[in-house]
Amino acid sequence: MATRTGTALVCAWLLAAGCADHAAEAAEPDAVSSERADADGGEVGAGEAAVARDGGVTIHRPPPPPISGGHMLVHEDLVWVADSARDRLGESWIAFASRAASLTLVDADGIERRRVWLDAARGSDVGHALFHDVPSSGVACASCHPEGRDDGLTWDFGEGPRRTHSLVGGISSTAPFHWRGEIRSLAQVMTDTFERQMGGHRVSDAEVDALGAWLDALPAIATASDAAAATRGAEVFDQAGCAVCHAGPLGTRREAAVVDAEMLQVPLLTGVGQRAPYLHDGCAPTLHAVLVGCAGRAPHPGVEALHEAEREDLIAFLARWR
Repeated sequence: MATRTGTALVCAWLLAAGCADHAAEAAEPDAVSSERADADGGEVGAGEAAVARDGGVTIHRPPPPPISGGHMLVHEDLVWVADSARDRLGESWIAFASRAASLTLVDADGIERRRVWLDAARGSDVGHALFHDVPSSGVACASCHPEGRDDGLTWDFGEGPRRTHSLVGGISSTAPFHWRGEIRSLAQVMTDTFERQMGGHRVSDAEVDALGAWLDALPAIATASDAAAATRGAEVFDQAGCAVCHAGPLGTRREAAVVDAEMLQVPLLTGVGQRAPYLHDGCAPTLHAVLVGCAGRAPHPGVEALHEAEREDLIAFLARWR
């Protein structure tokens, strides 16, 4: 488990550095090659990986089969390279190899300058493997939920637009699942979605437990904000009655709430500062838009009377939620 915990932490760091856009739209790979680390730390020959450029992020990966709708297959030997890291590292790149569980500093010529192994003992985890397993549909759980997070997209599967949920920060304790709450347990998620819709294998109880444990070990990421404003925002949160729906350390509850004449599950607030766009249909590009209303909606219930300064303080408080 040690390797995959380290993997999750580094993925969290990369997401915070600007890699969250990597799954926004699958791109056709260019005919170029890269070097990647194998599990023993050696180099895999050129020609075994392709490069796809997507929204400022360079993704090194084996060429996937044709897929559409914004999905990107996640392979065991996937390497992410964040172009945004160049702002801090000049012409160098930070490369993350999930299979090898390592961070590599690569210069502009593709030459490895330094490698850091994430854990002394590198191994496998049943939950991680199941989440990244690619069944007959060609789509893994991680295709929409990269490293347990979300793809930043809104989908319509016949029930109206639905924003992809992030699964980190303790999701297994927040059943029922999906926006309408029709899925009663993680086991049902795997039966209905992974097995029946995605064409996956029959998942055992032990695998479900391992998956829940792996997801719950993934850290939510807080966003930096002014500490004094966040303290004032906590008071606004309490006075506005936000905790009626967004209760407890995860900022949610099991009971649904009425939103736009629909009964919808209350989303977690863990890591909410990193999860734009917001609301069930993704209409709010910022937390401010959540509070004041988007797509012609009224302001979020409970905060209609807030002054702008109070809204900004509340946003500072929410951004630090983890």
